[in-house]
Amino acid sequence: APGLQALMEDRFGMEDFTLDELVLLVATIEAMIRSESVGRLQATYKVFDRDPQVSLNMEETEEVIYSCLTAYLSGYNISTLSREQVEAMRASVEKENPVWKNTKSLIHETQDQIASE
Repeated sequence: APGLQALMEDRFGMEDFTLDELVLLVATIEAMIRSESVGRLQATYKVFDRDPQVSLNMEETEEVIYSCLTAYLSGYNISTLSREQVEAMRASVEKENPVWKNTKSLIHETQDQIASE
C-alpha cells in the first residue's frame, strides 16, 4: 500500500525497528489483510444470495470459498460479477488451470482438519 509505505518512511526513515514498532507494523498489516478478506467473502456471500449470519453446509462452503479464491487469484472484483459470471469464471479456471485441482484438494484438506477440531 503506497500510503503505508509513505507513513513508514516518514515515521521510521532509515532507523532500525524496535520490537514494539515491528509488532505494531505486523498487526497493522494483518488487520488490513483481514479487512480485505472479510470484504471479499461478504461480496461472495452476496453474489450467491447467502446470509453471512447463517451457517453453510459443506457444499455451500466449498462454493463460496472456491468462488472467492478463484475471483481473487484471477484478478476479478467479485462484487462486480453476477452469479452466472462467477460460475463461468470458475468453470473456465478449473478447465484451463491444471494447478487448480491441487489447490482445491488443499482447501478441502484444510476444511477437514478444521471440521475435526
